[in-house]
Amino acid sequence: SFGPDSMALFHYLVINKFDFEIVHVNYHILDQADDDEKGIKEEAKKYGIKVHVLSTYMPEGVNEESWARDIRYNYFSEMGYKLGIFDILVAHNKGDLIETYLLQKERGTHLFYGLKEVNRYKEVNIIRPLLNYTKNELLDYCIENKIPFSIDPSNEDIKFRRNLFRKELLNYSESELDNFLKEIEENNRVLQGFLEKCDKFIFKNEFKSDKIFFETISIKQFQILLIYFLKANNFFKEISYNHAEDLLIKFRSNKNFAIP
Repeated sequence: SFGPDSMALFHYLVINKFDFEIVHVNYHILDQADDDEKGIKEEAKKYGIKVHVLSTYMPEGVNEESWARDIRYNYFSEMGYKLGIFDILVAHNKGDLIETYLLQKERGTHLFYGLKEVNRYKEVNIIRPLLNYTKNELLDYCIENKIPFSIDPSNEDIKFRRNLFRKELLNYSESELDNFLKEIEENNRVLQGFLEKCDKFIFKNEFKSDKIFFETISIKQFQILLIYFLKANNFFKEISYNHAEDLLIKFRSNKNFAIP
């Protein structure tokens, strides 16, 4: 994007002589969308950097954030495969990491909390090198180095839960933000320990009732186990808490019950 985070990353790559190209999605949602695209192209032209743009329009009846995210990452993967560039750098910062964690806590069960520094998406590696920097630090970097950028006005719209969390986090001190990071790290440590226990079920490609395991496991843990099992077998299906509870009852009442 043409935001300060992305432009700070752009400038860092330029001055450190990285060989890279830019992929940009113009959703045509904001009034400034075309100006942002123009700004990116003008800045890239100064340094001889290639820019690839996907121009798209949001259909009716979709969740704006989810739709935009899917469009963006699918385009990253498509262009990475086409160009033979399989490392995609995105400019998520420390605030994005914490916002994601707070949203995850609110929305339900996950196999990882926060944002990973590196994760695989289809054909490419998504790399987040700025997770240790705050938005203000990146903004100051742009201002100090006279790097052009624009501010997305939709970030002020608190109808989006992420934006509400973003505003609230502005009132937190650095030590309070660091406490969130410690909480995320601890939750991931506990979660990964549990997932390691789940592996013996995953590798057998089925669930078989284990008296001790299934009598002591919580419904939330069982929900995580189901999600982990499905993803390990390339099935991406949401499992509700109530559905997990129903299945766990069946597991506990019938030791021969299994899900192929």
